[in-house]
Amino acid sequence: MYLCVTFKFANPMEDILTYIIIFGLLILFAIVFLSKNEKKKEFLLTKKDYSFGSLKVLIEKQGKEIRFLIIETLLNTPNQYPPLTLSVEAVLKDRSTLLIELSNELFTSSEAYRYKVDYNELYKLITTRCNRLQHFRLVATFTDNKKLKSGILAFNKKWNIITPDTGTYN
Repeated sequence: MYLCVTFKFANPMEDILTYIIIFGLLILFAIVFLSKNEKKKEFLLTKKDYSFGSLKVLIEKQGKEIRFLIIETLLNTPNQYPPLTLSVEAVLKDRSTLLIELSNELFTSSEAYRYKVDYNELYKLITTRCNRLQHFRLVATFTDNKKLKSGILAFNKKWNIITPDTGTYN
């Protein structure tokens, strides 16, 4: 006794049409997914308000990688932006501090109030100058010795850069 099983296939044109629709949906999904990863996104890392202004530190991500660190100085008198110097105040493991001046060559673009620093260059600069780094702050010093300091930031192996006092990460 043999059991004979027969399958009834649909019309070959319907099969081809089904394959074309599935292939088209896969291509559409790939285009949407890839375009979503290519967009540049900015995330707020820390913001500190002072009586005469505020300092924001943002990160710009493209895909899953941090490309730039953006430093924004917003003053209460928006028409007057005096020259400023940006530096990094590094706190070492023994609680001593080290001030690292950021040179103008480090900035990829700078407007009157917004400075964009390449993240990898900043990371190399800080880690080569400080071998026992615990955390750091970004400091904007104006010509009249007024200072804007960011919140505490630290490097992390998994999340790249974090704010350890709040526990938030990028």
